[in-house]
Amino acid sequence: MTQADVAAALGKPQSFVAKYENGERRIDVVEFVDITIALQVAAADILARLAQGTTVTTNRVTGTVEE
Repeated sequence: MTQADVAAALGKPQSFVAKYENGERRIDVVEFVDITIALQVAAADILARLAQGTTVTTNRVTGTVEE
């Protein structure tokens, strides 16, 4: 998904996505859950990997969470 695709799914401007991707803005837990829904990944899976210290990325083509 592109930033524009994610932004459209969230009902936000593309700059919203760009700012959190670039680290210019932090997201709160509600926004995090909304983003995971837009990306069609489970929030719990991402949090579990973060707790394990595993690097988490999302495959933009398939939407799957990868190490």
